[in-house]
Order: sequence, then C-alpha cells, then structure tokens
Amino acid sequence: MQEILFAKIRELDSPANNTDCNDGNAAINPSAIENCNSIDDNCNGTADDGLTFVTYYADADNDGFGSLLDAGNSLCNNPGIGFAINNTDCNDGNSLINPNAVETCNAIDDNCNITIDDGLLFLTYYADLDNDNYGDLFGVGNTLCANPGTGFVPNNTDCNDGNISINPAAPETCNGIDDNCNGTADDGLNFITYYSDDDNDGFGDLTDVGNSLCSNPGIGFSINHLDCNDGNALINPLAIESCNGIDDNCNGTADDGLIFITYYADADNDGFGDLTDVGNSLCSNPGIGFSINHLDCNDGNALINPLAIESCNGIDDNCNGTADDGLVFTTYYADDDNDGFGDLLDAGNSLCNNPGAGFTLNHSDCNDGNAAINPTASEICNTQDDNCNGSIDEGLTFITYYVDLDHDNYGKISDPGNSLCQNPGIGFSTNHTDCNDGNALINPGAIESCNGIDDNCNGSSDEGLIFINYYPDIDNDSYGNVLSAGISLCNNPGIGYSVNNEDCNDANSLINPAVLEICNGVDDNCNDTIDDGFVLTAFYQDNDNDNYGNSLIALNACAAPTGYVADSTDCNDNSAAINPGAPEILPNGIDDDCDGYIDEISVGIISPQSSLVQLTAFPNPTDGLFTAYLQLNTEMDLDAYLELRNLIGQVIFKRPAQLLKGKLSEEIQLDKIDPAGIYLLNVIIEDHLYSTQIIYQK
Repeated sequence: MQEILFAKIRELDSPANNTDCNDGNAAINPSAIENCNSIDDNCNGTADDGLTFVTYYADADNDGFGSLLDAGNSLCNNPGIGFAINNTDCNDGNSLINPNAVETCNAIDDNCNITIDDGLLFLTYYADLDNDNYGDLFGVGNTLCANPGTGFVPNNTDCNDGNISINPAAPETCNGIDDNCNGTADDGLNFITYYSDDDNDGFGDLTDVGNSLCSNPGIGFSINHLDCNDGNALINPLAIESCNGIDDNCNGTADDGLIFITYYADADNDGFGDLTDVGNSLCSNPGIGFSINHLDCNDGNALINPLAIESCNGIDDNCNGTADDGLVFTTYYADDDNDGFGDLLDAGNSLCNNPGAGFTLNHSDCNDGNAAINPTASEICNTQDDNCNGSIDEGLTFITYYVDLDHDNYGKISDPGNSLCQNPGIGFSTNHTDCNDGNALINPGAIESCNGIDDNCNGSSDEGLIFINYYPDIDNDSYGNVLSAGISLCNNPGIGYSVNNEDCNDANSLINPAVLEICNGVDDNCNDTIDDGFVLTAFYQDNDNDNYGNSLIALNACAAPTGYVADSTDCNDNSAAINPGAPEILPNGIDDDCDGYIDEISVGIISPQSSLVQLTAFPNPTDGLFTAYLQLNTEMDLDAYLELRNLIGQVIFKRPAQLLKGKLSEEIQLDKIDPAGIYLLNVIIEDHLYSTQIIYQK
C-alpha cells in the first residue's frame, strides 16, 4: 500500500514535458518572455531574439557625440551615460569639441569639419617690445585670427623696438641716433668743431683733430687747438716762461731768455764739488748738494777735501794725491793670544799708529793662539812645545797605560798601550789582561757563572757547574715535548720547559700522561691509544647541518664528532632543505623528501603506480602570465591538448602540448584584451581530462 502511495506522489511531482533548457532558474522556460540579457530566456535556442538592437558608440566626454574612432557595439539595451548613437566626435576627450560647437580662434578644429579656425579674420601682428604702438621693423610677424594683446601691433615701422623714444613719430635730437626712423641720425641740426681741453685752460689740445658736434660738449672742450701740453693748465700760449726745462708758452723753446751757470754735485756738502762730475748748466741754483767748483777727491766724505789736515788713516785726506804723507811709521806684529809675544810667522806691518791690543814689537811666539805657550813658559806633560825651544815634554817621566773601557781595573787584552808622562785617569789601566773590556763583570778576578760566557778570562765557559737536560713545554702542563731531544743547561730556563719529554701533544695542556682518557677521538693520556676504554659507533657526515647524514662519508667514534650524525639517509647533503623530513615542494623538479620520487602530490610517499594526479598552475591568481604543470606517474612521452575556457564554456584558446616522461610544464600568456575573472584550465590526454581554475587579475 505504501509503495503505491509513493508511486502516486512521484507521478504527481513529475513534469508533463522536458522542454526546460535551464531547470535551475524558474525565469527561464519555453513560456518566458525574451529579455535583453544574453540568455536564451524562452528556450528557443537563441538569446535575445526578437529584440531591437541599436549601435552605441563610446561618448567619453558626454557631449552627445560618440567617438569618431569607435567601431560601436550593437546592443538591445541603452548602456546609458558614456555612450551615444552616433560617432561624429573628432575629440571625444573634450566636451567643447563636437559637430555642434562654434569655431573659435584656438588652432583647434572645434566643430569637427576637418578645418582649423575656419571663417575667422586673420591679420599680421608684429612684436612691439617697447609698447610705443610701432612694431619691430625687423620682425617677421605672425598672421593670427585674434589680437595677441599688449606687446603686438599690426605694423612693423619701428627701427629700434627696444626704446620707446625711438619710432617714426619721435622728434630728432642731438644724440647720434636716428630718433624718427628716417634712416639718418641728427639730421637738420647745427654742427661745430670742438677740441679736447683736458686741463681746462681755454686752449684745446694741439694734436687733437676735433669732433664736429651738434651740441656744446661743455667743460673739457674748446673751439681752438693751440695748447702744446693739454695735461698742464700752466702751459699754454699765454703763460710766462720760467726756469723748468719746459716750453711754458708753447713757442717751441724751453727756458728761452734765462741766465745759465754750471753747477757740480757736492754729495757731502763740504763746499767742494765732485772732482769727476762734468757739471750741469742751469738757469737756477739747485741749492744744497751742489757747488760751482769740482775739486773734491772723495765727495762721499765731508772730512776729505783740499782744506783738510792729513791724518794716519791710509787715506789722501787733503786731496794732494798721497795718503798719510809726512807721518812716522813703525813695524808691528800680530799677538793674537795677547801674551806679549808676536806670531813667529808674522811678517809684520809698518804703521804710523800703534794698533793697540793684539799687536807687539817682536815675533818670537811659536803658538800665537795659546797665551800659555811662549818663550818664558815652563814645559808640562801635554805633547806640546810649551817654551818654544823646539822640543815636546822634555825632562818628564813616561809609563805605559792600556784602555779599560768597562772600568774594572783590567785593561783590554788586545790593546798595545800608550807610553805617557802622566796618568790619563778613568778608562785606563797599567795592565791588559781583560778578555772582554766591554763588560765590567768579565775579568781575571770574576767568579764563573752559568751564562755560556768565560767570566774569569781563563779560556773556558761555565766550567765546574752542574748541567741538566730541559725539554720544551709549550702548553705549560709540566710535560715536555716527546719529539724534542732537549737541551743541556746549567740553569733552569723556567716557564716553557720541563725536565721530561713525555707529552704527545705539547700544544694542548689537556693532553699529557696525567690526564684521564675521554671520548673525543684524541689520545688524551699519551698511551698511544685513542679513546681507549670506550665503545666505537659509526657516524655520518652532515655537511648541510639538517641532522641527516651522508651514507657515503662515515667514521667510527665513541661520540658524534662535529658535523657528523648517526643518521645516514640524506640524499643531498649540500642542501638543508632536502632530506627525509622535508616537505615535497611542487613543482621544482627535485626529490625534496628523499623518497625516490620527484614532485609527488600526496602528503605521504606514493608509488609510481599511484593514480592520484593533480593539474596545477602558478602563480595563481595571475596577472596574465602563468605556468601549467602536470606530473603523471609514468616515464612515457604523451601527446595532449591544452585549452582555456571562460565560465560560460567559451574556448579562449586551444593548442597541442606534449608531456615528456609524464611531465608537462608550459608557460601561458593571457591576451590583454581578455576580461579579468575566473577561467578553467584543461589538459586532455586521450580520454582523460585534468582541470583546475585560474584567477586572472589585471
């Protein structure tokens, strides 16, 4: 009974036909009215049929005229603002430009009739830089449909457009300029010749050719040119001649009509002019420094002249031609040390005056540079002839002295000595038995000490001392270097040496016979055994420090050395991102997790026979350029098709592709005219379809 009831319910719920083309939308069915929406509303197989379509053109400036360049779109609905039903606008970016606009003077085709500024009045305008209403005579002008305003006029008759005072209407003035632009400067004015009068004495320069001028230039000019020196107002044709060597009255002769006398230079002003001076004939007394005679034989000294008295000075004082004439002369000898005895070698000088200190009437001193040496001095021990008798240190006692450089009272053994008449003092000795005269601790009286030196000068070093072998102890652990032969010394060398050579590593104080062995791969106690008493284990090199070791590089140790681990499963020990614990990264063509497979998809390890395969694309979302990637669990080369569809099923593009050894990796570039949105990427291999979505963001 229930089965019959359920069958009846199913019969009532079932439709009487199967003509609905979209059973998921109640507004779409064979009875529906077709709407302008690009959808087949009435299920007759055609979208938007029976509707009126009009071509609309882009109207970017909203002036009611569509863009002349737009091809238009045929639409069943008015798209509203920004569109027009014509395409006659020649500039759709400016609402003031369209077929209804009034043409204005702006060098633009305002009304879209393909002609610029048509129907307007054009005039030629010239630059008027000085704003005097006369344009530049030399300007080329511009033909314009509008007056450009201040600085331009419709004529070009101004010969100087940089000066408002110069133009065809200006009056001519005396300025050397063509003021009225008639081609002639200063025309119609009265001209007079003026000459330069630099000294303003009323007489122009004799050499000046003058200038014909239409106006008086004023001070500094004259209408004559009779002045022979226009730089001095005291010199001109009306001046009185004076004694100055100058033609004062411009008659061509200087100092004419004056009395001339010969004057001689008297430099020392003693009334006698210079004997050698030829004199100058002058019309006026030159004053001090001149004389009317020239009898002075030395005009640089007022004490020397024909009236002077002769004195003992080697000079001809009275200008009679002889120096020191009529005076008494005596021979004097140099006595430089002032001991009363003149220099034995001095020839003397005959003088009319005693020269005083430093001179004497004899010359018997054998050393005139030392007052202690002369014929009356006593002989002393100094290797000199003190009494000038020709002998040195005569009558004195001599002893042999030897050099004692270290002042230990033992002279230098190799010194031949010097026989002297007096003790030379410190630094000398009467013996020469010192084997090292540079060290006061070394001499025949010294005690031998441990220093490798012959201290007592007996010919032997360190004799009678006790010697012990010492070995280098670099790490200062009291154990000497096992490889060292040691050195025999009479003194303990101190830190850095030991009396044994049992240290197998003298660079490490933690390694010596007294140390306890530890697990470190080193013979710590120097018993020739490494890590004795410890169990050895195999450790593998971990070059990339990811805690997974390289099975090909191993060593046995009781503990893991630095850079080694107990694991040996790393398939690439040069990259920390590749090891059995790493995640597989798609798609990079690398076996990231060391499972023997490249770019597998599942979280776990999948076998080459797994059927789990996924098509991927990256980057996703994309700006248009992306890569399609697919990896099948096969090593075969396969042919395929690659296609892209929009969400309403339209094919954007389709092209053949190939999988090499089961792998597809192909770059795709979307066209810039494709709209942004979601697309479906498909790879078709025989009867198999692999799909994924692409988000396109411009």
